[in-house]
Amino acid sequence: NAVSAGGGWVAGRGSERSFGHDASRLGAEGAGIGGSERPSSHPGVSWTGSTGDQAGAIERMRLGQQLRTAEAELEKLQRLHAAKSRRAMELEDEMGLARVAAGVQEAEMAKLRKERNRLKIARGEEAARAEALQAEVARLQLKLTERQDAIHAMEREHTRLLHRIDTLETAASASVPPASWRPPRHPDLGSLNRLWPQLSVT
Repeated sequence: NAVSAGGGWVAGRGSERSFGHDASRLGAEGAGIGGSERPSSHPGVSWTGSTGDQAGAIERMRLGQQLRTAEAELEKLQRLHAAKSRRAMELEDEMGLARVAAGVQEAEMAKLRKERNRLKIARGEEAARAEALQAEVARLQLKLTERQDAIHAMEREHTRLLHRIDTLETAASASVPPASWRPPRHPDLGSLNRLWPQLSVT
């Protein structure tokens, strides 16, 4: 609030914080100014002086109010700027940490890709070995089947030869007297042919 002082006016305590020097200057200018006292259009302001001086003082008060408003807005913007600056620094730090983490993850991914490629190569080699083993198993199975067929053929031939021996023995017993009978020579029975001299002596 403004109060009368020495025939002029001075600004009250509420304006001294950001407008003290203007209030002092206005008080000095108002001191000694004569004239009839006119009611001020601003509450709490007493004025003694001419109409022009009163208008100038009012204009200066208006400008002072604008200055205080601008200073308050500036202080608000400065606080906001400081907060945003802190946040920007925090984000920069977070981005740095994220870049470090991304680098670590990229290194880990490269390691995993290398391991994956190694396993793919090993899997391909194992698949080739498995195919080779399958081919070998198939070859051995075929060979075993052939061997079994050969064994069956030998068994059949052995059975046939036994029947033939029985048939020859039966025929020889019927046509040759017992005292003069000798085992017949057979082209397929070498072991029996080797026994022929002994049988003949007997």
